[in-house]
Amino acid sequence: MSHDLIFDGETLQSTYDSTRDGYGSGSIEKSTCERIVVKELKDKTEYVLEVCEIEGAEITVLLVE
Repeated sequence: MSHDLIFDGETLQSTYDSTRDGYGSGSIEKSTCERIVVKELKDKTEYVLEVCEIEGAEITVLLVE
């Protein structure tokens, strides 16, 4: 599995590739988002892409417990 992020100065392009992951969906998913936010939760910190082209979608980039 790989997750690539490209920032062009205005938007973030996310490419999630699970084609080589035996436990993944075996697909490549692409999305364009406007921002990345940090969500501080009780026992973890989550980095999430928001305002993506798929309405209501949030894409977790990193989760630190």
